[in-house]
Amino acid sequence: MEEKEIIGEIAKRVEETVRLGVKEEDAGKVVKKVSAAGAPSKKIDLVAEDVAIAVVRENGNRYNVLSEEIGFVDNGAEETIVLDPVDGTYDAISGITFYSVSIAIGKKRLSDVRYGLVRNLCTSDEYIAEKGKGAYFNGKRIKTEKYHGEESIISVYLSRYSHPKTYEIIKRARRARALGCSSLEMCLVACGKLDLFYQRGQKVRVTDIAASTLIVREAGGEVFDAETGNKLELEITLDDRANVAAVGDERTIKEFALF
Repeated sequence: MEEKEIIGEIAKRVEETVRLGVKEEDAGKVVKKVSAAGAPSKKIDLVAEDVAIAVVRENGNRYNVLSEEIGFVDNGAEETIVLDPVDGTYDAISGITFYSVSIAIGKKRLSDVRYGLVRNLCTSDEYIAEKGKGAYFNGKRIKTEKYHGEESIISVYLSRYSHPKTYEIIKRARRARALGCSSLEMCLVACGKLDLFYQRGQKVRVTDIAASTLIVREAGGEVFDAETGNKLELEITLDDRANVAAVGDERTIKEFALF
């Protein structure tokens, strides 16, 4: 298979597996107390990861793999597939139809990721970006939109771990949502549906947002470290984590006093 076919096949097989897997009563069962990322692994995550790695293996292990459950799989390759087999696991096991598979190809850090795909596992909608060649939704070119002003709509991460700044930002928006899947929420910024995605307090890993960061940037937006205000950069490793703010229009930074 060609490279894009391999990535597409991973997304297809993960979707097929997850659609069946979420129907099982034990989909949310913890089957590994501590994953490579340091959190418990649920059955649905491991099953999805297994089929993704199988596709890489079937195609000659031409890439290393970095995934939240298994960690780094060193196949002696120059490039690495950065994978989150199920982004939005809690949505998936709770019957909330908003979760994805996120797949990217890069070398050492977020800024050298050159290809990214995020597929909505509930609808099969697909966001794809290739460095220097734009971002696409179901094959159609997408662009971010100007700040929506009085009609602003944002999405944020909410939990007991949310930073107090999150609530200040919510109060500045016309409408705010908490959808539970960072990769898809960032893609909604990329296609102009959201003005902002903000996650501060519970830091993300590169596996969560490698593909969606490229998609936002190729659509004309930008992704920042929500704590420092610098353009987001992460090493392709599970050890590096950051807070995230993705915007479609940099006017949003001022309007929401992000930094």
